[in-house]
Amino acid sequence: MEGLSINNIITNEDITITYTPSVINYSYVIIKNNVYGNPVVVNDGSISEIKLTDEGSYKIEVTTNGNVSTSGEYVIDKTAPVLTLEGKKYIISNKEKFNFFDKVTASDSNDGD
Repeated sequence: MEGLSINNIITNEDITITYTPSVINYSYVIIKNNVYGNPVVVNDGSISEIKLTDEGSYKIEVTTNGNVSTSGEYVIDKTAPVLTLEGKKYIISNKEKFNFFDKVTASDSNDGD
């Protein structure tokens, strides 16, 4: 797809997507958790910076000259994983060091156990 990633991206950080059009007139819409937002119409060929900051699953749909293209999926998951060690739970902050012991299980909101 011209101008947008077709790859799936999973991150715990905000995402800024830069769309560089090859046409003057286009529109885009952010689809968050399978719900369409309001379309943004661009009539001057300018580059669009699309900022995604909240947790959720996103796609961007771009319409140029009547043709619709959809990006890959962008997933923002800012919920810290939960580790359970012998019946105790620990919430680990991003980049915090943790010493893993036997019988540790982990789960997170994005891909489970």
